[in-house]
Amino acid sequence: MQAFSGEEWDKEHRTRDIIETSRLLKDLAEMVNNILLSEAKLSPIEVDELWSTIKKKELSGREQMRRAWIYTAMKRGSCLLLSHSAGKWTQQACRDMIDMMFYMIESPFPSNKLQIFSDGSDDHTYVLKDRCENAR
Repeated sequence: MQAFSGEEWDKEHRTRDIIETSRLLKDLAEMVNNILLSEAKLSPIEVDELWSTIKKKELSGREQMRRAWIYTAMKRGSCLLLSHSAGKWTQQACRDMIDMMFYMIESPFPSNKLQIFSDGSDDHTYVLKDRCENAR
């Protein structure tokens, strides 16, 4: 057993308390998120994309800087993140996000319609159209 001075003992216990509290908060956040997702009714959804520049250390010059795209689907009003996908600016990355979104929400019916809002990006337009035509 290791001997601690009073100050060291307090620091050690504070660190353990912070770690334990962080774990409890993580578990609580996962529980709340699962409850919200299980009740993800058909309400308006906003699909969007954003990009960021990332630096690849193994490359040099202009090739070193690359863009990474993140596709998101969020419920309007609550801002609950239903799904996301990150990668290149491709229809496949958008399709991955859309597929996960449909997995997370209640299935739409003619009497229970789904509203999806977009900025009109080609990826969203083509992928959503393809998804809806293949669902019939």
